[in-house]
Amino acid sequence: MTADDGGAPAGAHRVLQILDGALRARFRAPSFLAAMALVQEVGEHAERVDHHPDMDVRWREVEFALASHDVGAITDRDTALAAVIADLAQRHGAEPVPVRHARVELGIDTADAGALRPFWLAVTGGTEVDTEFGPRIEHPSGLRLWFQESEPRPGRNRLHLDCYPAPGTLPAVLDAAVVAGGRLVTDEFAPHWWVLADPDGNEVCLCQEEPGTTGPA
Repeated sequence: MTADDGGAPAGAHRVLQILDGALRARFRAPSFLAAMALVQEVGEHAERVDHHPDMDVRWREVEFALASHDVGAITDRDTALAAVIADLAQRHGAEPVPVRHARVELGIDTADAGALRPFWLAVTGGTEVDTEFGPRIEHPSGLRLWFQESEPRPGRNRLHLDCYPAPGTLPAVLDAAVVAGGRLVTDEFAPHWWVLADPDGNEVCLCQEEPGTTGPA
């Protein structure tokens, strides 16, 4: 999904994607110093307006993530800042490139999540967070660990990954997984998720995030 689908300003310009609760854009600068100059100027503007994006710098590439954490949504403050970032990127000669962010979660099938959570909290050092689907464990590294109520089923592994590819890339990822030797277990839950298995039968869900929500300014 692009930000244009969600009402971002015309200048934020088809380079933004909504993923994992944030507006995201990635740019490749002509040099590392140009990338750092872009980060510096974005940081100075963000400080002036008191609204700060997350920034990830990898050599010449910079990825920005914008969300209003005080309201738990993407707001007009984010779309306005996104337009400024896109303009600054152009001025610094930075070209938009596909967003690389993708969320990966680990799911554990269990008939007694309450008995398992203390163990996984201990070994990961994460924090327990309440969600509409029950408590899950979150780690500063980005790991999310959740527990799916399920009775043991012979021949089925008890742990599986949930992978959220970047918006618009899921069909290509699914095709690549099959070409690489995997198989489609079921598409009965599409378009929310597809269940695949590797040649040994280990399962993974390729998931598509629900459209993002734009909140109040």
